[in-house]
Formats: sequence, structure tokens, C-alpha cells
Amino acid sequence: MSVVIKHHWHYYNQRHNNHVIVSKMVFSRSHLVSLFFFVKSPLLAVRAQDPVEGYLYVGTGWCQNTTGNYFDAYRKDGVEDAVACGSACMGLGIDGLRGFNLYNDQCSCCFQDGVVKSSPLPDGFVVGDTTWPGIGEIVSSDGSYAVVCYKATVSIF
Repeated sequence: MSVVIKHHWHYYNQRHNNHVIVSKMVFSRSHLVSLFFFVKSPLLAVRAQDPVEGYLYVGTGWCQNTTGNYFDAYRKDGVEDAVACGSACMGLGIDGLRGFNLYNDQCSCCFQDGVVKSSPLPDGFVVGDTTWPGIGEIVSSDGSYAVVCYKATVSIF
């Protein structure tokens, strides 16, 4: 006997303490299987396409280069919006800046592979990730929920 499982996503545009509530329900045939969960994501990361001086909005999701690779990043927590994130990244003044990702209140400044170092750390930043082989320009984003990608248009390369 085979069981048919169908996944059904509900996206509620419901605000509760400035969060979006997302739930997933799994159905077997037409009966609800008792599995659901709620994920809360602040609206600031979902709010996309804020104009940011020195950057071009690419799309939702993590920034990628022409071969689909991600970028190394310095990360700063507690960032209010895309404008503040872009300003923080540009303010680093480090060659190799490609753009930034904003996820919740986490600002990830995307750099050419090999630029991000664990020492010395820029003030207020931590090393986000250094395992990605991203080189070249940001040309796309992967569509991940609650993340936005912006490409640097100012030459700091």
C-alpha cells in the first residue's frame, strides 16, 4: 500500500510584532498529518527593492556569480535595513566588495574569494563565511526566502 503525501505551504501576510508567519502543512490524501511548524521572519528582509546608493537590487536570495557560486562575507548583526547594510559594507573601504545580502537583521558584505580574513576584523563585523569560491560580479540570486541581494555598482575592485 502506498501513501500519497502532498506538501502545502501557506504564506500569511499577517503581522505580529513585525513578523511574517509561515506555516507548512503535510497532507496524506486529503487528511492533515499532524505536522506543522511556524517560522517567523522579520519583514525588513522580505521588504525588497529599497533604493540603495551605490548598489543595484538583484533579487531575493543569496547573491551568486556567473557560475552560481556564493561569495565570502563579513557579517554585521543588528542592521535595520538595506540602506544601512549597503552603507556599512561600503564603509569598510575594502577592495573586492561585490555587494551584500540582507537576511533578517544580518548584513553580509559579499567579497571576492580570498579577501575575507579572520584577522584583523573590521569593527563591529564577524567573519560570515570563507568557504565560497565566488569570483567576478554578482549576476543573480538563488531565490531563497527572506534574503535580498544587492550588487555593488561603485568600483571598489
